[in-house]
Amino acid sequence: MKSYSIFILGCLFASSFFVSADDHAEPNANTGAFTTFIVAATDYEAYLETLKSTPGLFESVGPTAAGYCRTLTGQDFRGQMFIWNAYSDVTTALSEFSAYDPEKAPPAIASLREPKYSVAWKPLKAFETLTPGFERVQRVKVSPKNMKAFIQGLAKIEKAIQDAGYGSFQNALFVAMGGGVNEVDTYTLRSVTPDAEAHGKIIDDYFSGASWGSAWPAVAALIDEVQSDNFEECGMLYTAE
Repeated sequence: MKSYSIFILGCLFASSFFVSADDHAEPNANTGAFTTFIVAATDYEAYLETLKSTPGLFESVGPTAAGYCRTLTGQDFRGQMFIWNAYSDVTTALSEFSAYDPEKAPPAIASLREPKYSVAWKPLKAFETLTPGFERVQRVKVSPKNMKAFIQGLAKIEKAIQDAGYGSFQNALFVAMGGGVNEVDTYTLRSVTPDAEAHGKIIDDYFSGASWGSAWPAVAALIDEVQSDNFEECGMLYTAE
């Protein structure tokens, strides 16, 4: 078993992304876009409070919602976290990079984090509802010929877990755009639950022989490689009026 939990994220026009238009005619495949700004935070609580209390910060780039994810396990560096912005489309998401320069942030913000890099994301299987929580995140490689079956498998397992009593469980799959060397030729999978307890119960059920678990090996077999695996704590900072 290559991994248990399906977790949020190639160039958009690369052959590794598109197999054909028909191959990506999946539910939620074209819903919105995201950006993430990865940082090393010296004091993540102070950083988040300062972001929330800075007037007009998120309004200036126009997201529909914004939030954060803090890496809890498997960190690449101390204080690893990111700020995310959600948009209605890729056009609006990419406009953020021209509208806001993180190197020119107010001193109260800049002093609390070290910028790493920014990246845009397109969902291939989106969240049904944007409800950040306790999330397992995996960067995976999947061949183009298997992508349609992989997305369908994520949706199938998601529904089975929801039907087993975990109605808030969600899977999402993203492809990165403009992330430099950090996200090349991989997809990011996110498995989302409200908290660590709910996530742990799902994993315990799987290893106890839950009926829905029988669908996982076929989906796992479509993953060529898992490049990273983390747990993250995510939350909301802003929603547009």
